[in-house]
Amino acid sequence: MASWLGLEKFKEFHKIDRKIYARLVIDLGLDPNQCKKVLGFWNWLESTRYGYFVNKMIPLPDKSLHALAIEASTCLFFLNKEGSPPPDMDVPLIRGLISPDFSFGFIYENRQRMISGIQGFMENVCERAFSDIVPPKKSLQPQHQHGFLPHERVFSDIVPPKKSLQPQHQHGFLHQFSNRHEGFHSVPPNSVQPLALQAARQPPEILSVHSTDRSLFLTFSRGHHVTKEELKEHIIRKFGNCIESVFMKAHPQFPPLFARMVVHSHSDIERILGGNETVGFLVNGKQVRARRFVLK
Repeated sequence: MASWLGLEKFKEFHKIDRKIYARLVIDLGLDPNQCKKVLGFWNWLESTRYGYFVNKMIPLPDKSLHALAIEASTCLFFLNKEGSPPPDMDVPLIRGLISPDFSFGFIYENRQRMISGIQGFMENVCERAFSDIVPPKKSLQPQHQHGFLPHERVFSDIVPPKKSLQPQHQHGFLHQFSNRHEGFHSVPPNSVQPLALQAARQPPEILSVHSTDRSLFLTFSRGHHVTKEELKEHIIRKFGNCIESVFMKAHPQFPPLFARMVVHSHSDIERILGGNETVGFLVNGKQVRARRFVLK
């Protein structure tokens, strides 16, 4: 895609990835290189089995997003280890967002595909999509950030140099890829798991808001009916994949004049309305007006 898509359109296509990356490196102050690997891991999960996984992170508070990044570091840590992970290891936030059946076993079964997918994401997406997201300069002394090291020491480098993909034994670990830095610098999972568990005990906002409070009421002009597919395509293209469901009441004699659209979170409603009570937009040349849904 990067070879033919203009830079601005490419960034627009990866708008959600850019938002998450900016929060990680600017708001949370985490190391950019490590965060690219984390996003590569998340995107691989989304593309293989767990759709909309990255999109579900948008409404999460910083503390939960930070803990998710730490859980990802635990998964990446075990990509480098020989043998199975400890049976008591857990990633409660990831499981809560994608599937209660998710486990390290899935990672181990697909480790080669995962490594390749993360490498592809970093090579084909990161440099172009994140080129203008630059974190503020920090001290040269590494500081612990609640289990996350801000500099080049959070994970071992998971992307192999192009000249060699041969596994190498080093310090008792089977490396499926070579490190750009000397030694093995992943954060041991037992040092980061408590934060993930603490954040998991605080349910993300997205799980606690009733669908009625995440709904928009949409009206159409008579004679200019908008289909569900047209509406979804327009909203997703403009605001990202924020739609949970769309309800239109069918009528035998004429097309519906209104609909209710449920989005994933309050923040999606705020983005769509832009701080206004009502907004209007054109969907394939047909006028649509949107406001908050009020249950009567």
